[in-house]
Amino acid sequence: MFAIVTDSTSDIPLAKLDELGVSVVPLTITFGDEVYIDGFELGPARFYEMLHERYPELPKSACPAPGAFEAAFRKAADAGADGILCITLTGASSGTYNSSVVAAQGCDDLEIPISCIDSKSTAAVMSMMIETACRMRDAGVALEAVAARMQQIVEESAIFVGMQSIEFIYKGGKIAEGGEGADSGLSLKPILTLRKSDGAVNIISKPRGTKAQYKELVKLVAEYVERHDAPELRFCGANADEHIAAVQERLDAEGILYRTDKVGWLCSLVGVYFGDNSYAVCLCPKRLLEM
Repeated sequence: MFAIVTDSTSDIPLAKLDELGVSVVPLTITFGDEVYIDGFELGPARFYEMLHERYPELPKSACPAPGAFEAAFRKAADAGADGILCITLTGASSGTYNSSVVAAQGCDDLEIPISCIDSKSTAAVMSMMIETACRMRDAGVALEAVAARMQQIVEESAIFVGMQSIEFIYKGGKIAEGGEGADSGLSLKPILTLRKSDGAVNIISKPRGTKAQYKELVKLVAEYVERHDAPELRFCGANADEHIAAVQERLDAEGILYRTDKVGWLCSLVGVYFGDNSYAVCLCPKRLLEM
């Protein structure tokens, strides 16, 4: 049976990942001179508290070194894995994927296949990938077939993020497209996605005011649903229950279904760039999540 390795940016709790038999290679979060291991030493709830306490000081993130992934790969091989599937957040916003690839190249002596997948996304999209990979692994599906399914999810999934401020992502330098003319004014409530071509951040709409943001986001979701019959739809957020509830109310009015039992945190790494009170709608065709 192959092993599954991921980073710390999905919205699956660490205890659940351990239960699923998934190894985690975490990123690090830095506030000033204080360095924390994402998820293990600094969970999302405390991270967002610190985001307010330390403002205007903004945190930074760092990807795992290739050696951290190599250690995880070798540990899996020592435990008897006959292959490894590694799923990471978008390589356009972090060096995490590249670190996993370098690590895989350094493990040629293990003589087992290692497939590294750039999700070109994060949060609940990654969670759907991980959960599907676990189900397929447990059903005895071969690594090659599971990796191919993961690539399909990468290509057909979507994430739309509603932000309450553009300050964090501008200062983090992560905007690849769509930032022209934007400012940090309180009325600007941008919506961004991660481009399918490379996973880079793309601001696709700049509504002014939260109600306009809700309306535009529901429009984007409806367009996706029209292209993909009855997709899986999940929310995750950062102290954004009010915003999520408002969007859900509007989705109800449109007859669009969504999961209510899968509302997770936007992880600390995401918070570094999206800020507090942001929320994400993550979508994937259900046929890709089934056996």
